[in-house]
Amino acid sequence: MSERSVAAEPALRLLPFAIGRPAENLALDAALLELPGPASLRLYGWKPAGLSLGRFQQSSQFMAIAGEHQIVRRQTGGG
Repeated sequence: MSERSVAAEPALRLLPFAIGRPAENLALDAALLELPGPASLRLYGWKPAGLSLGRFQQSSQFMAIAGEHQIVRRQTGGG
């Protein structure tokens, strides 16, 4: 029987599904980028509905969309 070494750090941090406000979800995504350790996989829902715009995407064309939703801007990429 072989000796087992200390367990290696997992290759992926799997986070539980959660529903949150759009701005809160993006803030958590930004915080996760700063964490040391393995990459994170996080699936989530938005309530109310959200429209995520890229860093350089113009918001004016989306302001007139009907319904309850929030427009948020990603800190990374897009547009």
